[in-house]
Amino acid sequence: VNDPWVQFNLKVDHWFCYIATVVIPFLSYFDGSCNFKTGMPYEYQMCLHCAFSLHMGHEMLMIYQSGSTVRTLGYRHVASLALKSLLGLYHTYFHICFFMVALMHSSNLFWFSLATFVLGDVVGQVMVLSIYAPNSLAFSARNFCVLHAVLDKRMQEMDAADMEESKVKQRLQTHQDESPWSDTSIEGSTKCASMMTEILQFVYQMTFVSIFGSSPIVTASVIISLIYLVSDMLARWTKIVMPH
Repeated sequence: VNDPWVQFNLKVDHWFCYIATVVIPFLSYFDGSCNFKTGMPYEYQMCLHCAFSLHMGHEMLMIYQSGSTVRTLGYRHVASLALKSLLGLYHTYFHICFFMVALMHSSNLFWFSLATFVLGDVVGQVMVLSIYAPNSLAFSARNFCVLHAVLDKRMQEMDAADMEESKVKQRLQTHQDESPWSDTSIEGSTKCASMMTEILQFVYQMTFVSIFGSSPIVTASVIISLIYLVSDMLARWTKIVMPH
């Protein structure tokens, strides 16, 4: 986790996915080829899917290099986590599509949604994690859900093997001393930014639907936002009810 090249690859992948997800849809909009129903035409969607495929291929390569730990997770678990990684990329894409749809209707919701995205997603998450990413967010917050599960499983294996506590801390907490912030503060701030962004984007989208009506793109964005909100609330409730 603390290997400099691993950290560098994660940061490059994170920025690459965000830039591709933002730039490609807006190129479609300024080209005059996007529409209210499907967002981008298939030519632009293929370019975006190529970018997503590079991300998934990057994760597969890192999984291969991580050793045999992934085999203990089970096929269904790995498949569901891979789909979750891909859903996270599409989640951002549908937010961008909502920007374009709101802009096509000359709605002020475009500016509110765009400002929320820049402050909550780009600044509150991508930039913060580029400066310092704790182990709990190094993979999961960057849509490397399978690798995050591999890390958790590896931690369990290290505990089961009764490795010396000093060695565990040396491997997994070395870079914590290099940052003036603690893992808890970074994790709390990024999760708060993510939660507030989801709530605000959901409110903007529902407001848009009530004024202008819905479309497949806006409906998909609303559904995914609702899934993320419900899953996050369930995760928090589970930690409160069953802390261990």
